[in-house]
Amino acid sequence: MANEEVIATTKAEIRQRIWDYIEKNDLANFPRPVHHRIPNFKGAIAAGEKLILMEEFKKARTVKVNPDKPQEIIRYKALEERKTLLVPTPRLRNGLFNRIVPPSNANAALLKRCATREGITNYSRPVGLDYTGNIDLIVIGSVAVSTKGELLF
Repeated sequence: MANEEVIATTKAEIRQRIWDYIEKNDLANFPRPVHHRIPNFKGAIAAGEKLILMEEFKKARTVKVNPDKPQEIIRYKALEERKTLLVPTPRLRNGLFNRIVPPSNANAALLKRCATREGITNYSRPVGLDYTGNIDLIVIGSVAVSTKGELLF
């Protein structure tokens, strides 16, 4: 899209244009279609692997990572490194955050499962609005960012 003139001006128009482009050019993995979600773009795993090499991730003790599929690898690495992992409650159904708490004897396969939507459902505890801990790093997804990495939507 870099060579195309961006005509869209509203958040909804920009998102629609990006979703359509991703689908038309087969740039996403499961789940499909990508419309109305943070797309699991091809390259999400590589992007996550770059993030986990950053000093900010290495130093963080508590991380908040959105529950979207493209951030699954980051949630897994946080659990593998025994960081406190907070995940927003999907669709904000039951409070603001959940803390993913894998069993103490969890192996890599179970930690990977804990990093999925199933894990958020089965291995988490609600965190109340009175939570007073520090969050050292926040990882979110986006439908669109600028070429400078600025979050658009």
